[in-house]
Amino acid sequence: MAKRKAKSDSTSIPKKTGSEKSASPESTDIKDSPRNQGSLSRFLGFFIPGVGFGGAFLLISALVMGALYWFNKNYFLIDSDQLWQVEYNLPQGVWAGADILETVRKGNPDLFEKPYDDKSLLEDISNSFNLSPIVKTVKSAKRKYPNTVVIDIEYFVPVAMVYVSDETMGKGFLPVDKDGCQLPTTFFKKSDLEDYLAITGIKSLPMNPVGQCWNDVKLETACKIADELVPYKDEFGIVGIHIQELTGIKEMYSYNPICYDIRLKNNTFIRWSRYVLKTTGIQLLEDEISTKEKIEVLRQCLKEKGEIKPDSPDEMFRFVPNSKSKKE
Repeated sequence: MAKRKAKSDSTSIPKKTGSEKSASPESTDIKDSPRNQGSLSRFLGFFIPGVGFGGAFLLISALVMGALYWFNKNYFLIDSDQLWQVEYNLPQGVWAGADILETVRKGNPDLFEKPYDDKSLLEDISNSFNLSPIVKTVKSAKRKYPNTVVIDIEYFVPVAMVYVSDETMGKGFLPVDKDGCQLPTTFFKKSDLEDYLAITGIKSLPMNPVGQCWNDVKLETACKIADELVPYKDEFGIVGIHIQELTGIKEMYSYNPICYDIRLKNNTFIRWSRYVLKTTGIQLLEDEISTKEKIEVLRQCLKEKGEIKPDSPDEMFRFVPNSKSKKE
């Protein structure tokens, strides 16, 4: 009787306590999830009636995506001064005051309405900067994220001032570079004339706009000579180059020589070089010595006499043998 009673007791006890202890955390989350969904739905329903959990999720996603789109669109568009910017190297000397960016803005205002990620933006920026009369070429244009375009610019370098006299243009000096390209006078002052060699004797006027070549082979040759002499300008007191065509000796050379005389501070002229202008172009006379040799002659004269002051323009290099005769 005792054993039967024990068996009956063990089977009749319900396992309610054990089942409560074995409940998993997941079951608690599942029970709480509808409560959370209901809270979110009630919160959104306060503003928009009838919005459930699924609708709330879609609504929040749409708001986030819309905000990101608006941010990107407005961040990369130029609808104010500095939403994207241009970085570029500045020119040296007198060019330092040139406001190139302002010139570009005036010349191409539509450029600054383009998106930063526009496919043609870099090409358009390069073309716009190339139009500046002080820009020789744009070497490269690259994006530097998030909002900058970096441009590498090569500028014209003035080497001389050309004296012109014309009834229409009047009298004055025009700046040129080593290739004979005319540069704008806007960035020069009268006092800047002392910093450059003055080219005189040119009778032609520039036929092309500022930023392009003068189209006079005599002037282009003078500009190349000026570029060679710039390093020695202060050493010898060189102030200018005068161009003249010799007459009366055509039989000797078949063509009248074009002489380039350098003028010093003491108002001395030295016949620097002679060319002949043929139908095939301008050519240096065969008996001319090199620039390096001429510089050495001037230095030797300066060392021996303390000044460079020949009796005539031809005296300095008249008896100096040329390179060809030295080899022979």
